Amino acid sequence: MQDIIQNGVNGYIADSIDELKGYIQLLLDDDAVAKRISEAGRSTALKLFDRNVINHQWRAFFKSL
Repeated sequence: MQDIIQNGVNGYIADSIDELKGYIQLLLDDDAVAKRISEAGRSTALKLFDRNVINHQWRAFFKSL
């Protein structure tokens, strides 16, 4: 997960419930941070999990067999 989520850049990784609550509160309290994290998270998801990307990975996998 940590190779996909960059803490504080495109999401948050919490090691405890209290840390998670703090991140949630930050996102609720600061619209600019919430927007930045949201846009970066979406960009990461599209880059890694877009239909064309996954399709290419599957094709490469089957060709390697």
